[in-house]
Amino acid sequence: MTKRLISLIMVLVLSLSVLAVAPVSAAEVEDYAQISANNDWYSVYDDAIYYGDYKYLGNKYYNERPHEFFLHDLDFNGIPELIICDGPISYNFPDYDYYVYTVKNGNIIYCGGVSCVFARFFDHMNSSYKGLYCESNIDGLAWCDYYYMKNNKVVKKEIVHIDTISNMPSIKTTVYDKTLYNAYKKATKANKNDYWSGRTPKYPIKSYTRSEIYSMGYDKFVGKYQYLAIPKVKKFENVNGGVKVTWNSVKGAENYRLYVKSGSSWKTVGTTKSTSYTHKTSNSGKTYTYTVKCLSADKKRSTSRFISAGFKNKYIATPKLRSIKNKSDGVRFVFYQVKGASKYRIYRKTSGTSWKKVGDVSSKKDYFLDKTAKKGKKYTYTVRCVTSNGKKHVSGYNKTGLTITRK
Repeated sequence: MTKRLISLIMVLVLSLSVLAVAPVSAAEVEDYAQISANNDWYSVYDDAIYYGDYKYLGNKYYNERPHEFFLHDLDFNGIPELIICDGPISYNFPDYDYYVYTVKNGNIIYCGGVSCVFARFFDHMNSSYKGLYCESNIDGLAWCDYYYMKNNKVVKKEIVHIDTISNMPSIKTTVYDKTLYNAYKKATKANKNDYWSGRTPKYPIKSYTRSEIYSMGYDKFVGKYQYLAIPKVKKFENVNGGVKVTWNSVKGAENYRLYVKSGSSWKTVGTTKSTSYTHKTSNSGKTYTYTVKCLSADKKRSTSRFISAGFKNKYIATPKLRSIKNKSDGVRFVFYQVKGASKYRIYRKTSGTSWKKVGDVSSKKDYFLDKTAKKGKKYTYTVRCVTSNGKKHVSGYNKTGLTITRK
């Protein structure tokens, strides 16, 4: 297999502040700028899976069982951990059947094991605690643990233990951590057919065998990794009827959702496959805060985090045109003032030509007198808002304009 040639990107490492119950808060997770999928872990994991490099790091693997692989970011630094299961769990084998690896300085390193029996791994991206949840059961005992990483080592916190030894006539539940238990409940839904815990994961994490990974294509396997790069807003354009927000394309993204801040919460503006969307608004002079994240193909699941600080833009509406008249000393072009405008720039054109600037007026005026218009010529006028120094357009403009023949 030919190794992929990729650029090494310096990783922006999130400094973890270990809380009482979890490594990071939701805000901390969402605020850091996650690197793209195109970095060193991409090829290192490819080699590890394809050539079986992970087998030589001192861990015990059972070659008679098929290995399964999945990706999950346990320490929120933008590099997903490679988690390997050496096949279906059996009572003849020890509990530690899941092995966790990460990439450091271009090398794969072992981080520890995850103890699970008949495990169901799942993640809940809207929880305050975005680690790896593991729900397990055996012989009428069920429990759920929470895993994260600190200093490249796997850390486990017990959440809940449910005792159903007597075939469920009575169920004894022991909660070890109320905060994480509440997050666990939000990450699952009640299911009466679920004998052991009465809960079923909302977002189960799917693992793949080596043959499945390379039959589907390694790129597609990585694309199924839940945490894509965070999209960042690149540009704002105040256009006719609203704010056009443009962001960068994220590798593997199937949909994007744009949000606008409403009070202390986020309100959906719209969902698109494109890298831009127009927020329709008429509130000229108001500053809006936007953010964007990636969504799954069915638009039901987040596939990236978002920058909770958001990106700000002051919306200036497109000036509406009012009238145009011939005067003894020129053409008088009148428009409606716009709230929040600092300065207006007037443009004109003749048939077959493009718009050309003919003058600026202050925000206190709503008209412009064009003294340079020549008699007998037909002109079309329009106007748009600019910054006070005149260096940048801050509104859209009426592309049709108002037309008059100078008399």
